[in-house]
Amino acid sequence: MNTATPLLERPSAGTAGEDLHLAPLNGPHGRVRSLDCVAGPHQLRVLQGRVWLTIEGQPADHVLSAGQGCDLVGPARLHLSAEGARSARVTLRPRDR
Repeated sequence: MNTATPLLERPSAGTAGEDLHLAPLNGPHGRVRSLDCVAGPHQLRVLQGRVWLTIEGQPADHVLSAGQGCDLVGPARLHLSAEGARSARVTLRPRDR
C-alpha cells in the first residue's frame, strides 16, 4: 500500500517518492528549481548526475553526486540545479524519526 505524503507545498513540484528531473543550466530547458519542503525530517537523494543544492538560510551550498544525499529538517526552501552539462534526477522522501 502506497501512502505517499506530500513533502512539497506546491503540487507542481512533486510529492513523496516522486523523482524530480533537472535539466542542465546551459541546455534549452535548464533552470534553477525552487522547492518548499514541509516540516519534518526528510532526505534528498541524488539518483543520477550531479546537483547543486542551496538551502535558504544556510551559508554553505552543497554539490552532490549520484548516490549521495542530504538530510533536511523542514520547513525549508530548496534551490536545485543540475551541475555540469548533464541532467540530474533527485528524490525527496520522509526520514524515519
